[in-house]
Amino acid sequence: MARITVHPFLKLKANTLKVPGDKSISHRTLLLAALGKSNTIVHNLLLGSDVLCTKEILKQLGVSIIEDGTTMQVTGVGLRGLRAASQDLQCGNSGTAMRLLTGLLCAQNFQSTLIGDSSLSNRPMKRVLTPLQSMGANINARQGEYAPLVINPVTALRAIQYQLPIASAQVKSAILFAGLYATGTTSVTEPLPSRSHTEEMLIDCGVPVEKNGSQVSLLGPVESLQPPKEWTVPNDISSAAFFMMLPTILPNTTMTFLNISISPSRNGILEFLTKLGTSVTILKKTETTADVTISFSKLTEAPISLEARTVAQAIDEIPIIAMMAACRNGTTTIRNAQELRVKESDRIAKIVECLQAFGFFVREFPDGFLVEGSEKSIPPSTVNSGGDHRIAMACVMMATRASGPIIIEDTDAIVTSYPTFLQDARRLGFELYEDR
Repeated sequence: MARITVHPFLKLKANTLKVPGDKSISHRTLLLAALGKSNTIVHNLLLGSDVLCTKEILKQLGVSIIEDGTTMQVTGVGLRGLRAASQDLQCGNSGTAMRLLTGLLCAQNFQSTLIGDSSLSNRPMKRVLTPLQSMGANINARQGEYAPLVINPVTALRAIQYQLPIASAQVKSAILFAGLYATGTTSVTEPLPSRSHTEEMLIDCGVPVEKNGSQVSLLGPVESLQPPKEWTVPNDISSAAFFMMLPTILPNTTMTFLNISISPSRNGILEFLTKLGTSVTILKKTETTADVTISFSKLTEAPISLEARTVAQAIDEIPIIAMMAACRNGTTTIRNAQELRVKESDRIAKIVECLQAFGFFVREFPDGFLVEGSEKSIPPSTVNSGGDHRIAMACVMMATRASGPIIIEDTDAIVTSYPTFLQDARRLGFELYEDR
């Protein structure tokens, strides 16, 4: 089990950063390219272990993928061209892989079994199983909601109109993947808008997806997908978010994050930075990407309470948002984040535990927390990430406020989403060491 020792941050050594490809989009690009009937070249694919699990599973299902660094040539087999694997399909630590593949595989004419590591095997899957089973899927799960998930073939799926109890891009995506094969109009309505990658990428593949407010619909069964001949994955705003903390803490600091994924469904972290009082400038903007420059300015001391919509659009960034909030004078309240209870760890509990270890007052709620921040230095501390990559990376960033070494335990999972995190941190000026 790895641990990282981080010494107090002294000086920023670079002011531009290009993070790896977007994890969420990398998963979906591989899946959709596999369901086309031609060759698709995917550029800038994230090589984190989560995405590599999806890649290996597709190869087991009969999809040819030729690899050249972060570029992949995927030869699609069509919506009905996947074939049974000779062994269980290992999703590792990836909830995205397991949930999206469950939606895809429940429509196939062969049996599949999805398994995961010890962490993923104890993450509840009931909220994705319930809508899929109402579509006619035949899925058996340990205790009714935990992996292994045994997905049995069925004659046909039926379309449903489903109201998500909690906004979740993964559950929405699983239903839409199954909806490609279902007879009739499959509709998903969300209480709040979650990330919209799947529906936008389905449109890129020629699927007539309709979006009406908080509802997204598609008419199935779909005959074929036509993915673009080339797809370039933008850089991950969720990875960039960790280092966006630097210009909120370090006076006279400006940093530019290159070609990161932005869309109305992904901009919660930028909204939070604006609420803090930090200067945010968008450059070279396209429909889905931009260079984002963050510049230091005096942070507000007024209470901040994140709107539910912002929380839904920044759900993966909440760990680093919590650390930023702790490092300013003032209180920050985050509610409507119950989704965090069933991530790689119970992220609400872990955020509270780590912030308390750093010496901050934190009040925990069932769906979030309140942190009373301070610009004071934090003492040398040891925290345990609970095997959660985002908790581990967020805690590394607290070296910007530390008066002595910070030790973060159980950090192996960082490679699931940001395999070059330690190298990028060192290049920017962090002094850190990893023990295995």
